[in-house]
This record gives sequence, structure tokens and C-alpha cells, in this order.
Amino acid sequence: MLPIIYLIVAIIEISGEFLERFPIIYVAKPLLMPILMIWVYTTTKNKKDILFILLGLFFSWLGDLFLMIRHEFEPENAKMFFIFGLAAFLIAHLNYIFCFLKDVKGKYKIGFIESKPSLILPFIAFIVGLLYFLGDSIQAMKVPVYLYCIIITLMSIMALNRKGIVSTTSFNLIFIGSLLFIFSDMCIAISVFKQPFYLSRVIIMSTYILAQYLIAKGYIIHINTAKNLPTNLKTELK
Repeated sequence: MLPIIYLIVAIIEISGEFLERFPIIYVAKPLLMPILMIWVYTTTKNKKDILFILLGLFFSWLGDLFLMIRHEFEPENAKMFFIFGLAAFLIAHLNYIFCFLKDVKGKYKIGFIESKPSLILPFIAFIVGLLYFLGDSIQAMKVPVYLYCIIITLMSIMALNRKGIVSTTSFNLIFIGSLLFIFSDMCIAISVFKQPFYLSRVIIMSTYILAQYLIAKGYIIHINTAKNLPTNLKTELK
């Protein structure tokens, strides 16, 4: 039932973005992450293992609020709320990183990326390319933007590190979700620091909403099927 409610709220929110009706956005957007938090909490068997995923969703919710209300302020204050939103999402990604690391370190000595470190190179190439493209447009925001880019990239790398350790379904959902998150944030960076593009707000929110859903769904599956996880890492990594 909650995924259906999430879908309905998501459609309302995205419609608000398309129509540029902020009253609709202000009603729908703050509901998205709480719905996922309730869904994760009520559908997982082992509550002690969901703390980091819940914290990730909670700080994402704070980030949503800060980025949403920044439009109500003058440019200088709007910049401050943008930084607050950036910080909230950075903390959210740190919690996701801890969550994904726990999946690996709790059972094995090394993960997929640790056994194949060369797979980090495409992530590095992408983030360097994005930062080069943004160039001087980020100006005084260079340090927080650089830091955020590093952390969200690390989040996706840690999602990939779960391969062969968790169930295939959980891995696929969360890794795809992490990539969509990066894509959504890339679109935000281009829209804020370069130039808004056609349907940018719709694309940003659509990919973000789907990313968070996939991460939440993937972790629900992981927690509820943990007892069936593979026991031989070497076999799974072949």
C-alpha cells in the first residue's frame, strides 16, 4: 500500500514541477521521504539493521526541505539554504555509505570493488569530467561542491562493492538507485551553476524519487532475505 501512496505523491509532486505550481510542490515533496521511512520500518524484520538507511532517508528529507524553501528568500539567503541542503544530503550519503559498508564488513574481509579496484576508474573519470565542465561557475561553492561530488561518488562505489555479497535483486536495485542519484544531482549542478534546461526540474525530481525508492526497496529485500545470502564470497565474485 505504501509504495502506491508513494507513487501517487510522486506523480503529484512531479506534476507540480511540470506546471511550476509551488503550492503543489510544498504539499507533496515533504511527504516523499517520510513515506519511504515508514515503509522501510514497517516491512523489515530486523529493526536494528535499518538505522543507517532510515538516517539516510531522514537527512534526504531535510535536504528536500532546505532546497525547496530556498526559492522563498533573497539570493544571499537562498545560497545559505542551498548549502544547508547540500550538507543534509552529504550526511544522507554518508549514512548510505555506512549502511553499504556494513553489508560487506559484517560478513566478509573484502568486497567486489576491493577485489577489482580498477572499477573505480570510470567513477573518477566521470566526476573529474563533471567538475571540469562546471569549471569556474561554482566559484565560492567550489569546496562544498567538490566534497559533495566525492561523497556521492563514494556512495555509488560502495553500492557496487555489495555485488556478490547481497542478493542479486538487492544489489541491482540499490546500485541502479545510486547511479540515478548521481544523475539527478548532476542535473541539479548543471541547472544551478550553468543554466536551467528544458524540463530540468521534472528530470531532477523524477530520477531522485526513483533513486530513493530503489534504494529503500533494495534494502528491504536485503534485510528480509539476509539469512539466504551466499556464504562463499570467492564463488560469488567469479
